[in-house]
Parts: sequence; C-alpha cells; structure tokens
Amino acid sequence: MNVQRIGFVCGALFVGSVALSAIHPWGNPRSGVEPRAQLLQGSNVPEDVRRVLEKKCGDCHSENAHYRHTPD
Repeated sequence: MNVQRIGFVCGALFVGSVALSAIHPWGNPRSGVEPRAQLLQGSNVPEDVRRVLEKKCGDCHSENAHYRHTPD
C-alpha cells in the first residue's frame, strides 16, 4: 500500500465514523422525555436508591442538569 492510499482509507474511516455518530439505531433517545420529570419515573426502584441516584447521578445524567459556572 502506498502512502496516498493509506491516507485515503484513514480519511474515509474518519468521515464514516463522524457520519455514523449522528445516527442512533433506535431513533432519538431523548424523544418522549418530559423536561422536569422525576428521575427513574415509572421504574421499580426502592426509594432510598432513587434518592441516591437523583442526588449523585441525576445532575449530569438527566434533563434536570444544573450547570455551575466557576469564575476564571
């Protein structure tokens, strides 16, 4: 393989991976999510576990994120 062919293959793989990153196999995973819904709504999770997940994980991994601005 020459250098041009290797560059072309690498470029094609890069463009293909960027294009495929925009496609989700099951559609939009955020469709149907209520903006202020309780985390794990409708699931069968014990209340103490739900509280821990909401406190520790829900800020980043939900639609209820609270971004904190830190001064430079």
